[in-house]
Amino acid sequence: MLDPSVAKGYSQALFAVAKQQGRSAEIGRELAEFVRAVDELDQLRVFWVGLRLPVSAKMALLSRIVAGRVSPLATRFLEVLVKRRREQYLRLIAARFADLVRRDAGREAVEVVSAVPLSDALRTEITRLAAGLTEKRGVSPEVTFHVKAEVVGGIRFRAGDYLVDGTVRSGLQRLKRRLSGTASR
Repeated sequence: MLDPSVAKGYSQALFAVAKQQGRSAEIGRELAEFVRAVDELDQLRVFWVGLRLPVSAKMALLSRIVAGRVSPLATRFLEVLVKRRREQYLRLIAARFADLVRRDAGREAVEVVSAVPLSDALRTEITRLAAGLTEKRGVSPEVTFHVKAEVVGGIRFRAGDYLVDGTVRSGLQRLKRRLSGTASR
């Protein structure tokens, strides 16, 4: 299990430097692209989180992989993760970094998950509701919609710390907890 405080510290430190250089959005994009590449390319994923190479060998390979593809700041940050053996934290760091960039720009991530694609009308209504909710906190919403069959049905809505989970899956889990609590009495 990864320690969220580790990712928080790295993301805040990187954000402070990137913001000072006026490059926080650029660095956020580069981190997101690297995470996406790790997800999509099996060899890169094995290199990044699977191989326990000596640090010097991994650093040499990393510099060849990212040369000319990411900024010097992002390269140095990835090197720090390799030197400190924190590669597995990259996804969490990148997500927290993106949150810091959004917050700094007065935006908040709003995630909507459903079992099936939502109609345009429903997406518009959810976006309007998200705007009303986030406006109370002085930010504007950055809404993303995801389709995940495992929720079975319904919608899960998350804006910052605010969560409404109306999915069939969570309803079944709540029912299971209630029934197992009743059975033990």
